[in-house]
Amino acid sequence: MQQRRTGYFETASSPGEYFYITDAGTNKADSHFHNSVEIVIVLGDGFHITVNGEEYVLNRNDVAVINSLDIHYFPAQSVLTHAMVIGENYCSRFYKAAKDNVFPTVLRDNGKAAGEFMPLVEFMSEQGADADELMRYGFVDMFFGILKKHYPLVPRRIKSNTYLITEILQYMQKNITRELTLGGIAEKFGYSKTYLSALFNEYLGMHFRDYINRQRVDMALTMLADKEKNSETVLSISGKCGFDSLNTFYRAMNKFAPKKP
Repeated sequence: MQQRRTGYFETASSPGEYFYITDAGTNKADSHFHNSVEIVIVLGDGFHITVNGEEYVLNRNDVAVINSLDIHYFPAQSVLTHAMVIGENYCSRFYKAAKDNVFPTVLRDNGKAAGEFMPLVEFMSEQGADADELMRYGFVDMFFGILKKHYPLVPRRIKSNTYLITEILQYMQKNITRELTLGGIAEKFGYSKTYLSALFNEYLGMHFRDYINRQRVDMALTMLADKEKNSETVLSISGKCGFDSLNTFYRAMNKFAPKKP
């Protein structure tokens, strides 16, 4: 599955009507979060995923349920999966029935559930973009209904730090082209630099400065792809993305830009 590098708050996959389903043999996702619910159904053994700072290992027919605003990532790995991202609108009936409850992050194979939901998922995956809104609503209701039949709901318990790191990431996303330092962020949110540095490593699996540069590289790549539509130089584009020099820009590009096969 080719991962889009759109940043930690994925605006493209956050609208209520967003719906995406795919089969994937090779998986990788950098740390991100969105308003949608993400489902990963694992078809092999040894799939690693980290959600809200906790790492899980999933095996065949296990399901990962990543709820709205859960921060998650998984390293490059060759394990076949079905992956879905489901906008809040399609989840509305489930939300109403579940009230303040959610599925646990990991649903272990119980020998029954997969036999019921897998044909439904495979059918929907085959439809792809041809599935209309009625089919999508029906699919989500049936899928969540099957999960609820086999797995109990639990109160949503988010680590207190999850709210903090989410708030920080949203702030940084809005100010990514401005000067951002760990000290400045620590002062703004009232925490020590050491504490926030550890928080980034725990939740995102990377250092603060790497996060900043990767975000800016993503922005620069988008602008460079549209370079034919404007006459801006690389120097101009790098400056607009928050880089203070071309050397810094090229070092970041070499580290974070996707490598061509």
